[in-house]
Amino acid sequence: MKKHFIPIILFMLLAQITFAQTSAIWNGSINTDWYTNNTSASEYTITTPQQLAGLAELVYHGYSFSGKTIKLGANIMLNNTSGWENWANSPPINSWTPIGTSTSGFRFAGTFDGNGFVISGIYINSTSDYQGLFGYIDGGSIKDIGVTASYIKGGGYVGALVGRGNNISNSYSTSTIQGTGNYVGGLTGSSSAISNSYFTGSVTGTSYVGGLVGSTSSTINNSYFNGYGNR
Repeated sequence: MKKHFIPIILFMLLAQITFAQTSAIWNGSINTDWYTNNTSASEYTITTPQQLAGLAELVYHGYSFSGKTIKLGANIMLNNTSGWENWANSPPINSWTPIGTSTSGFRFAGTFDGNGFVISGIYINSTSDYQGLFGYIDGGSIKDIGVTASYIKGGGYVGALVGRGNNISNSYSTSTIQGTGNYVGGLTGSSSAISNSYFTGSVTGTSYVGGLVGSTSSTINNSYFNGYGNR
């Protein structure tokens, strides 16, 4: 029975090993040069908060990244995470705009490979649906990523990794997730195929609320939730 948790343990160790490799805290600016200077590549590595914000900007302007892989090369900190547990009342400097929207043609469709690194300090306080690191993933996937020390509040379809998506593996989050609507989960509001992943923290929503996922039409394997949930 214990061997089923080996992938998660290995991933946690990998995250601890790579945690020291962290870029400077986000200054609020956006960098898209990593893509616009070489649009024909099939894989891109981003290492700064500015480049991550650039990914959100590019997808918002219709670049789906279908057939392409975005890989992290360092830990990324979007805000100073000191006192992040109190962000509901004392917000940090930078607010995050999710990668991908509900509008067809403006959704992420590639592979996001965290490469064992961590994104921390995500702050979202919104009444809109589809909130998280990613707002909407359509046909793409997320793997090998941690999202920590983050406060994410939205309407419906809210999660630390993605509001609505599919194919999440070897990933985790320790965060506070709040939704005022339906489909709210620790990792994702709505998603299919979750494996070797976990969430610790608090999750609140109206209906279709879950520790890992608010709603799924597929399988959840070797994954767990440890925290507080309410609806």
